[in-house]
Parts: sequence; C-alpha cells; structure tokens
Amino acid sequence: MAKINNPFIVSGKILPEYFCDREKEAVELEQALLNELNVVLT
Repeated sequence: MAKINNPFIVSGKILPEYFCDREKEAVELEQALLNELNVVLT
C-alpha cells in the first residue's frame, strides 16, 4: 500500500510564504461576528 503524502503543513514551523494577505476577508469576518451573524467557513 502506498503512503499518502499530505500536501498541507500540519506541524512544525510554517514559513511566511505559505500565508497570503487576507486582510479584507478578516475585516469582513470580524464585522459579521461583531454583528452576531452566523458564519460558515468553507
């Protein structure tokens, strides 16, 4: 049986190049939560 290679980093130090600038989305999410809206992340 072949070992499955997970493409996602789930442990250890995660380098900055794996992050993206999501400031607009963070503001929208914060506003929704402050307004007590239900939020589903997919």
